[in-house]
Amino acid sequence: MAKPNAPVRFYPNEYPEEGEKVWVKVLNVSDTSATVQLLEYGNHEGMIPYTEFTRLRIRSIGKIIKAGRTEAVQVLRVDKEKRYIDLSKKQVTPNEAKKCEERYLKARDVHSIVCHAADLVSMPRQQAMELVAFPLYLEHGTAWETLKLSLIKPEEAFAKLSIPEDLKNAIVQTAQHRLKEQPVKLRVDLEITCFGPEGVNAIREVLRVGQRSGEDLVPKIPLTVSIVAPPSYIVRAHSEYREEGLKRLYDAVAAMTATMEKYGGSVKQVEAPRILGDDGEDDKKAADSTSSSSSSSDDEDEN
Repeated sequence: MAKPNAPVRFYPNEYPEEGEKVWVKVLNVSDTSATVQLLEYGNHEGMIPYTEFTRLRIRSIGKIIKAGRTEAVQVLRVDKEKRYIDLSKKQVTPNEAKKCEERYLKARDVHSIVCHAADLVSMPRQQAMELVAFPLYLEHGTAWETLKLSLIKPEEAFAKLSIPEDLKNAIVQTAQHRLKEQPVKLRVDLEITCFGPEGVNAIREVLRVGQRSGEDLVPKIPLTVSIVAPPSYIVRAHSEYREEGLKRLYDAVAAMTATMEKYGGSVKQVEAPRILGDDGEDDKKAADSTSSSSSSSDDEDEN
């Protein structure tokens, strides 16, 4: 049983697996090794031998590894009986280090939210992690996405977990403060035409369909449709839920396209749904990243 003030690990396993990339804090460095804390595994200590610092020839160890820094390292060996963990820095590529840090930051958010919620309801932190985070990691490999979902659909997010109502409410409340993003502007540019007998009326109906798309869904993300100059139109949204906002725009375009097909016209997507920067210009980097996530989500739904 964990001591009351003992660090609580992030994941179900007490120790990492051999070959796993982990995020550590360097405690001290000598001529022969570096001692580190495994931040995701209850601050267990591990050692990086001098030979595993780098593949490069160096004159100063301080240029490669320094006390106080955080690093991505690879697990070489684990001796659970002796509580000994042998690690390597040189085995980790820059791309692997970036992914390791991203995973660590999300896991840290989960750990912080669940432990804070446990404090609010006077529950041991280890118990709260075992009830909430650990089952999510075992089933999905991640828990961060579930906490994000809890901002929109808390009942759906925790449907498969048997957790006390007060703990669930405390987690949602805490997640609202720590994971909620700043509102962003989103838009999709369309060309809408109909040369059939219902021409103008058909276009008006399609625009109404776009504006009403998703109006009964949670969270509320109102859509507005505006005309640039026929046949150019824009569908806009403003929401802190980036991925959900982009998905709503994709759904609106699909509904508008299906409606126009009945009249023999067309709805052409000039530019994909995207996020705009603070100045109203396209934030291409953010849009590409979030659109990919939205597309992946759609693909999973289809499968």
